[in-house]
Amino acid sequence: MAGITVSGTPTCVAATSVTLPTHAVGDCILIFAFNNAAATLPTVPTAGGTVPAWVTQENSAGANTCAGILCSFIATATNHTSGTWTNATGMATIVLSGVDSTVTPGGTAKAQSTGSGTNTANAPSITMVTTTGDNFVVHFVGHRNLSAWGTTPGGYTLRASEATTGRSAIYTKDVRTTDGTLTLSVTNANSGSGFIGKSIEIVCDEIPAYTPTITSTSSPQ
Repeated sequence: MAGITVSGTPTCVAATSVTLPTHAVGDCILIFAFNNAAATLPTVPTAGGTVPAWVTQENSAGANTCAGILCSFIATATNHTSGTWTNATGMATIVLSGVDSTVTPGGTAKAQSTGSGTNTANAPSITMVTTTGDNFVVHFVGHRNLSAWGTTPGGYTLRASEATTGRSAIYTKDVRTTDGTLTLSVTNANSGSGFIGKSIEIVCDEIPAYTPTITSTSSPQ
């Protein structure tokens, strides 16, 4: 299998739109819209122009005075834009290359967690399609009220975060032969503050096996 790689620079912003990382045709664009002010899901923008037809992957109801929606799109051009997501306070996006563009991102391997508490947040475990280590696991987390994201847990990589207003973050799992709950500590979160965590598995593209061509030659007489 080919390895999945991160394309461009993953981004988290406090806004209703976000500049998408560099992408090529066939790349998987993931976008997470977070509302830290109400349990109202941000609205997916209508496709048109450079705004693609975003495919909703996880939009379970909001809770604890916050909500989030995770969408994807397999790029058909190199100039896609996010569009405007009404009710979003923060946006997070990452682009993955080397994906199997024929497989719906996530498939059944996606989930959401919600909760409330002081200085904590998490993204849920998922039942992975394969545990060969080739597929990619991405976690998006949004928190209603924090001043900083804590130290990244071992075994994960923080790809982007924003802690001022949007309060979203993107993590990826380093070793993908197993999966588990991403448990985070955050700073200065008020007691009872809510969070939303979303996890998704992206399937790696396959490389056909290489078969060498053998040319027969005659031995000198």
